[in-house]
Amino acid sequence: MGEFRFIHAADLHLGSPFKGLRSMDPHIGELLSSATFSAFDNIINACLEQKVDFLLIAGDIFDAEDRGLKPQLYFREGLLRLSNSGIASFVVHGNHDPLSGWIADLGWSPMTKIFSEKIETVPFVRNGEILAHIQGQSHAKPKVTENLAKRFKHPQDSPFSIGLLHANVGTDTGHDPYAPCTLEDLRSAGLNYWALGHVHSKGVLQEKNPAIVFPGNPQGLHIREIGQRGVYLVHVVDTEIRNLEFLPMDIVRWEDLSGKRAIDFSSVETEDQAMNILEKKCEKLVSDSKPRHIIARLTLSGRTPFHRTLCRENLVSDLESFLREKFAQKKPFAWIDRINNRTFPPIDLEARKSGEDFIAELLKVMDALDTPDQKEEMLKQALSPLYESRAWLRSIPMPKGEDFLRMFEEARIVILNYLIDEETQ
Repeated sequence: MGEFRFIHAADLHLGSPFKGLRSMDPHIGELLSSATFSAFDNIINACLEQKVDFLLIAGDIFDAEDRGLKPQLYFREGLLRLSNSGIASFVVHGNHDPLSGWIADLGWSPMTKIFSEKIETVPFVRNGEILAHIQGQSHAKPKVTENLAKRFKHPQDSPFSIGLLHANVGTDTGHDPYAPCTLEDLRSAGLNYWALGHVHSKGVLQEKNPAIVFPGNPQGLHIREIGQRGVYLVHVVDTEIRNLEFLPMDIVRWEDLSGKRAIDFSSVETEDQAMNILEKKCEKLVSDSKPRHIIARLTLSGRTPFHRTLCRENLVSDLESFLREKFAQKKPFAWIDRINNRTFPPIDLEARKSGEDFIAELLKVMDALDTPDQKEEMLKQALSPLYESRAWLRSIPMPKGEDFLRMFEEARIVILNYLIDEETQ
């Protein structure tokens, strides 16, 4: 029986701009504008270095229906490099780059297969032997609501079958429900490997029988897409998946130091101590991510005597500026997008909770909301008047899941800071 290897990628979003940045150094901005293209180069280089047999790309190659000529040319040239080395490529389109969008009239290598809006099955042949069948279907339009996974089925007498699909699995993915399906839909198709796209976070939903895999996007595009981004390298021996390995491909890595990762300022008393802690944190971020660049948001936490100083006008923005100037020119660079001050004055909140004033009552009410569902429901009620207008929904989408919890904690800190600051002035 045969042995082969392939790389599974998805959600390249070639040409996508980085989102949510407040400001940017010009030379860093130039690097970011090419980051998705550079991550794609990394994928092509990985295919060549690993000497894989083929590359799978599970949708959203481009960022929009009007995908532009440069991204299309760049994509074709990358796949041509693979073809010239005897490496095949199999591609489906997703909701961002459906077949209904503008497509340049370009010639493709015979070793590149781009699936149509109808399900197709093609063999992968090496030295005259069929080693696998790839079954795929592209999105015909931006909003596909049909369960496309139900069309997939293990081809008769196929030694190894792969489903290539851009789809939403289950209901709790944080992504739009395009081509929605369930795990049971995928399992019942009888395939050996599901090469999925759409969800930007990597995840192995099932390791075998069948393997169900999201590689995530190879380059994070905003602060919610933190940490490693890349592809999966899959090694198949005698129709069994021998190894499934994640390979980082990102050029710039996002880091959000909030929540449990927030920077503890409880022992800080002076500006010098503050800068020392922040510089060391930035140096560690750069060291841990090498050779990748870093864009970071830092959150300061803790009850600290330095709280009042941090609340001085322009002090936090001055800290941001200093760190940017120091780390923007390094290779790799670290760009501090913002610093959020979530510190408290050095007051014993537990003792305050036992009192009988307004702050004590507020602390008790907040602590009584001890489950995520309770906190989410409270915030929904508070925000619902805003969303009674359709104009608000179009411009600012209603938060979901973890967004509600983050907003709750931030609101709690802001309110308590304000009340305690007013009291201590």
